[in-house]
Amino acid sequence: MIDIHGGSKDPRSARLSNFADRPFMFEGVACAGIEGILQALKEPNVAEQADICALSGKAAKKAGSELNKWKEGQTLWWKGNAYQRGSRAYYVLITCIYNAVYEQDSTFKEDLLAIEMEDICHSIGNPDQRDTVLTEAEMIHQLNRLRVRAWREQKQVLVSLSNGTEPGYRGTKKDGDPVTFLKKHYATMLTQGLLNQLNLRRMDEKLLNAIKYKMRKDGGKLADVVPPGINR
Repeated sequence: MIDIHGGSKDPRSARLSNFADRPFMFEGVACAGIEGILQALKEPNVAEQADICALSGKAAKKAGSELNKWKEGQTLWWKGNAYQRGSRAYYVLITCIYNAVYEQDSTFKEDLLAIEMEDICHSIGNPDQRDTVLTEAEMIHQLNRLRVRAWREQKQVLVSLSNGTEPGYRGTKKDGDPVTFLKKHYATMLTQGLLNQLNLRRMDEKLLNAIKYKMRKDGGKLADVVPPGINR
């Protein structure tokens, strides 16, 4: 399991932390990262809110640590509009923020793909929504939601490069030798150097496993046929 937090020695974990620098625009406001805009939601003054949005990481966390009046009425703010903590409107706001980051920062998608299908958590997160603008469960939900979106979009790209169809290896009895099948259906991707083990797993894990078995049986290596993916 990957524990998401900014101080992690695992770069995959640190990159998915809200502390990571991710410049983006949200409804006309320049934001330096997710942490900045989350902390800014505690500030009802629009001008001061924008100033906090321009911060990231520890600086943003520090700026918001003194803004605790929102807890009294469980009310957060964005551009002069009040949002009740725990309401559907607040959930939609948070979702839109994460969508904006995903759509404007291509490295966010890459970071989500890099964790593959591993379980994730945020052990230092606060589980009480009355005491935090984003609980562990809410953060993990947003990351998993966007991870699925990243997989889906990546798969669409890969399918378009494999003659526009998703082959789907069915085994040696129906589709013959897996390496031959690979070269037939993924020729364009192989030629352009776009196919690796991570991509093939997302598209056709059965084919990947069949090639792995064949290469082991023949005394070769999977990397001799399909290069390994690189985790950032």
